[in-house]
Amino acid sequence: MLAHKTLAERAEDSATPIPRDVRLFFPCVGERGAEIWTTSALLSTTSPYLEDLLSSDFADSVSLSAKKRPRPSAVKEEEEANIAPAEKDFEDSDDETDEIYTTRRPRTLFDVDRTLDLTYRQITIRSAAFTTYLAVIRWLETGYIRFVPLRSTCKPLDPTAKRTRNEQVESLMGEPNETWVPVSPKSVYRLAHLLDLPQLESLALIYIKHNLTPECAAHELFDNASVLYDAWRQVVIDYVVGKWDEVSQTSSWTGTMDRIERDEVRGAGGILIKLFKAREEAAKTVLTAV
Repeated sequence: MLAHKTLAERAEDSATPIPRDVRLFFPCVGERGAEIWTTSALLSTTSPYLEDLLSSDFADSVSLSAKKRPRPSAVKEEEEANIAPAEKDFEDSDDETDEIYTTRRPRTLFDVDRTLDLTYRQITIRSAAFTTYLAVIRWLETGYIRFVPLRSTCKPLDPTAKRTRNEQVESLMGEPNETWVPVSPKSVYRLAHLLDLPQLESLALIYIKHNLTPECAAHELFDNASVLYDAWRQVVIDYVVGKWDEVSQTSSWTGTMDRIERDEVRGAGGILIKLFKAREEAAKTVLTAV
């Protein structure tokens, strides 16, 4: 852990371009936008998706010199890379984390006029949270990531919880000497899936596996992530099957079933069929063992 922390502190220079040659720009964050500086070597060797992206027209080339220095805002942005999941998970999006992070740890855009010569590739990202990308880039650099609890395990969705999700984020960011930004495992999983980062996908799945509760299980089982991603859904189904007696007695499960009866839960039919089959298989296994 200490070794990772030391590496994380080194990763703080993601706010400066030297010696980095890729700028991820988030124009919708704060008043002037936010940026992450990284290297094409890191991105292209860790993510096949980003490797293809950097060689495409979606990554703008910017060359600045002492003689002619156009501002980065002059770079064309007509075409923007689709490097965000097709559907955003608003309930566990890191957009709120962006607001908390930029308030607690204001980051100014690097003044390119401070350098004599600078050449880099720029990718403009509008549809993904800055903090999700920051956490993923740091994970690529250091192998460490920190997750914030799912909203379904926080107030008000979980009546036994003591804090809201935002309060959890505030608390984690407020820890002494804490340089990490805590992010949603769901948002990270979606981005890791898109960027073809299977190890990071596995980390997010391990986190959800060990942090599901009977009360939050129904919410997560019928969440968009379960509808869209087979591996995520299977983790939740396995939990529900294993904890069926507890899960089925919760107010969350009862309320969700009522909503399904009113046809208010998208994709619920397919998930219920998969759950039914999983319970059947589990019952057969028990009978065979007996």
